[in-house]
Amino acid sequence: MNIQKTILASAIMTLGLAGCGTEEQDSSIDGRSANSENNAAPGIVVDGPVVRATVFYDLNGNLRKDSYEPSATTDNDGFYNKNDLKGLDYCSGAAARPEFCLRLSDSQASQINDSTKIIVTGGYDLYTGEPFEGSMAIKAKNSILSLLSNDGNVAITPLSTIASYTSDSDNAITLEGEVDFTNGFGININLLEPTDPEGDGFEDNFQKAAFVTTYQAHKYVSIIADWTNDFYSEIGEDENLPTDLSSLIYPQFTNLNDGNYAQAVSAILLSITELYNNADVDLPTTLPNAADIGQLVIKLNAVRSAIVTAFGDEGSKLTYADRKARVRGVEVVISKIIRGLDYSDALNALGDEDYITNLAGDGNGNINFTQLVEFSGANFVDASNTAKDTAGSQLSEDLAGKSLEFSSNTNTLTSSAAIFFTGDEGATQGKIHLCLEYLDDNKPNDRLDGDYISGNWETLPALNNTVMLGLNYVGYRTAVLKKIGDTVDGTDYRFEFAGEITTFNSDDSFENTAENVVIPTSNETCKTHLDNIAAQEQALL
Repeated sequence: MNIQKTILASAIMTLGLAGCGTEEQDSSIDGRSANSENNAAPGIVVDGPVVRATVFYDLNGNLRKDSYEPSATTDNDGFYNKNDLKGLDYCSGAAARPEFCLRLSDSQASQINDSTKIIVTGGYDLYTGEPFEGSMAIKAKNSILSLLSNDGNVAITPLSTIASYTSDSDNAITLEGEVDFTNGFGININLLEPTDPEGDGFEDNFQKAAFVTTYQAHKYVSIIADWTNDFYSEIGEDENLPTDLSSLIYPQFTNLNDGNYAQAVSAILLSITELYNNADVDLPTTLPNAADIGQLVIKLNAVRSAIVTAFGDEGSKLTYADRKARVRGVEVVISKIIRGLDYSDALNALGDEDYITNLAGDGNGNINFTQLVEFSGANFVDASNTAKDTAGSQLSEDLAGKSLEFSSNTNTLTSSAAIFFTGDEGATQGKIHLCLEYLDDNKPNDRLDGDYISGNWETLPALNNTVMLGLNYVGYRTAVLKKIGDTVDGTDYRFEFAGEITTFNSDDSFENTAENVVIPTSNETCKTHLDNIAAQEQALL
């Protein structure tokens, strides 16, 4: 198998360390006893539902995940701690899954103040399968109080993020006079994304204007955060700076919502300068100029145009039933903007109702969205119709008992990998066993000699070309493997990890693991297996 652009190994080598604090002592929040086992209310992350995102307590207020700060990931529906749709409690009982449980000790609870936040980063939008850009937040104190008051789930959304960064008890953010976002846990997620789609009146409860405003807010943040990354490379790298700049962008909600883009960007750039100065970090030598800001404004206008075309003014075209299709249409434009691709044809297609109908997917709601994002032609209506046929890109069925192998050899790089999927026949989740060799002459410190990495896999019914991977490597990290589709040269795949996208082409697809193959479970057996692969490939030359 030949890998194009980059390789899975290079993505894995970008891993950082993770951990969780364990101190415990008596504590209370506003005079009420805190739960030493679990001080976060059950929650859901919604931009569209965001699955496998990292949710963490930012205890020191530096807007980045530190090793001692408690964290969890969201499940396949965007929930953590409890999934009300499926009646699962991830923190206790038979359904317990520690990776989805956000725990906070009493000692850690004592550190929480009015400005402490629960922050969400990474993950994948369930509507599209594309990576979630930027971050969202909610006030941590509100989540704890919601738990103590038995108020049910909290919703972490772009508007809860705006409230976290811009409002206090005397300055409520209100939308259409109906939804008060001051409290964070006061956000009624059913107004934005009803959690019971079969319940009575869910269409009437779907608040179109709130949905559009919520969605648009985060799209602006995503585009601006991506743009600033081109100039401020220290963000996410320097330990004295936040992981991303979303916290400086959300406070410009009013200017962005009103279309005052240049004014918003100027204020954001001033905030970034102040951030660097306070952290005693040198500003880059090349900063955005007027022409650069002008190019960003063009992109933001394209975002507004895409949303109005797809959703109508204040969501006049939206229904609960077709919201996913219309979001997908906008997301094609957003993805192309972020990746620096031509988005004009995708933007124009939003005015074609046949295109919107196709984006609803097949009879099960599935569509090969990745294929559509990769499409570079002009006729997006035909492309969307083709993407509805997901038969050639399915990964969701019968993964247990299969394996995938690939390798790449250049003048300076030798790499190879083998992934084995185990589990019961017909299962939708199981264990993975990954063998990875990565020998790069240009990166002598990033060396893997055929290391064994364990983990788990789980398919997403809503994205049948996608399998979620959890890797037990320097902590627990999530990754995504997607099958784009078959080509004349083999099969195209996409591997997404730690912000890196790896596209590779395989001469072979997933194959049944032969009965005589002993699945490696150690560094020694992995190295032997990969050496055998290399020998077989050499014999074919």
